[in-house]
Amino acid sequence: MGSLEKKKEEEVKDNKMSEAAEKRPMEEEALDDGRKHPPNHLHIIRKEFKTRVKNSQESALPTITADHHLKAFLAAQTTFFILSPARRSMMTSPDEQREERQEEEESLFQKFTKKFQSSYRIFCSTSKRVSPTKMTGHWSYCDDDECGPNRWPTGQHQSPINIDLGEVERKDTHDGIKFVNYDHPIQGDIVNNGHSVQMTPELRSEHPEIYGGGLDQVYRLVQYHFHWGENDNEGSEHTLGGLRYPAELHLVHQGVEDPGKLAVVGVFLQIGKEGKALSNEERVLGQLRNPETVTRVENVRLAEKLPNNRRSFWRYEGSLTTPPCSEIVTWTIFTEPVTVTHDQLELFRQVQDIDKRPIKKNYRPTQNLNDRKIVHIVAN
Repeated sequence: MGSLEKKKEEEVKDNKMSEAAEKRPMEEEALDDGRKHPPNHLHIIRKEFKTRVKNSQESALPTITADHHLKAFLAAQTTFFILSPARRSMMTSPDEQREERQEEEESLFQKFTKKFQSSYRIFCSTSKRVSPTKMTGHWSYCDDDECGPNRWPTGQHQSPINIDLGEVERKDTHDGIKFVNYDHPIQGDIVNNGHSVQMTPELRSEHPEIYGGGLDQVYRLVQYHFHWGENDNEGSEHTLGGLRYPAELHLVHQGVEDPGKLAVVGVFLQIGKEGKALSNEERVLGQLRNPETVTRVENVRLAEKLPNNRRSFWRYEGSLTTPPCSEIVTWTIFTEPVTVTHDQLELFRQVQDIDKRPIKKNYRPTQNLNDRKIVHIVAN
């Protein structure tokens, strides 16, 4: 029996070697077609990826888990596979064919690198999956903390800002901002990420999108979150004439054509008798008191979170209001606030940060306007 088993093992081994020999020319042909990564480009991509993972762990970027680093890299790498050039069947010379393919691959690799850089920056800044052990070490809202807003990245076009009505330029237009699928109910995960309460929609065929109103492209909703204060006299990130609203909602949209750009819609929240805008959040906030807790929300109608008057808004170019504070945002701030209740905001103030302290204040101080202009757009 032992000799028979040994003979079978040798036959299996021979078959595998034969299959590998037959497969090798096919693999070489596929590589020659340009459908696979040239070894030098693949090496550069992997090296670039490892460098960015290391930099994100050592800088002000939120720390993303290794699993999500991998997903981001694989998604970007897939993009390069798709863009790889096909065989040049009309080439008269194999040398000329290889030379043209190499030039095109180098051009595509440069485009890939630029695309990967912008997509990775967005991925890091919008991801809700962060490491609770390292998030505190990166940044916080504490005034006396070495990682507080005074230590965050800065620039010339930072957000939020104060809206000085005396300095605003008015622009009348027939092109108002369009909200697509904002009336359709959505569902998704809502999380206490240690800094805010953030909802990430589960996108299907009908994506909530915005366009028009001076935007340069179509932008698709990726998440929305909230900023609030210790009491009803403060909380919004943007200020109006130096005064703050009790809270502010940010609806974050990513460019469809250019994912390296964001369009954020800001909605001021004021205290009133009704709070339909926060009815979904009100039902689940009690489950989100502890940091890094996640639950589901159903039948969220985004239109209920917008003011009735959507024809009047302020527009300026700015940044993310949290690290890495990238200056990639086109801001739209509605002039009309939305009503919420005092009790609803009290539920937000019971949400805890990573150190198990209630998040009493999660707004960044206003930044200098510098050479920018604020435009008051009114759609007639």
